[in-house]
Amino acid sequence: MTLGRNYRFSARVRFPQGMAGDAIFMQVHANKPDCKNKPPVKLRLSENMQTLALEALGNSTRGAVQGEFGPQWTRVDIVLNELGKNGTVDISVNDKIVIKNVPTSITKSCARPWGKIGLFSLNNKNPLRTNDTVIADYDDVMLEEFP
Repeated sequence: MTLGRNYRFSARVRFPQGMAGDAIFMQVHANKPDCKNKPPVKLRLSENMQTLALEALGNSTRGAVQGEFGPQWTRVDIVLNELGKNGTVDISVNDKIVIKNVPTSITKSCARPWGKIGLFSLNNKNPLRTNDTVIADYDDVMLEEFP
């Protein structure tokens, strides 16, 4: 990814056994060893897969996704508009916009952004559930630039 351009980072994801608690499952990172920058985009699924949160610039913007996530395949699109210092991000789930026009930023010109998938953080609020296993499958992962 190049700063100042528009990108769509998308994937199909499913959680075959469901999920309790929270999990960050898709991100856009923007650092390298000699250039640290906070991730401009993190997607967190929570509340028994009923809420999707976009974490950007230290803020969390929530969108309702009741019934969209579970054992069935779900398409998730992260649309980055003018990736860089004054960019915005939109999130679509199964071709429905659930979060729109949220400011995000990559403040350092040395940063080199890239998309990242996988389960990165489990934050189960119930201490009795800290050993739960969460399984996520990913398919059709794509990164495309658009005008």
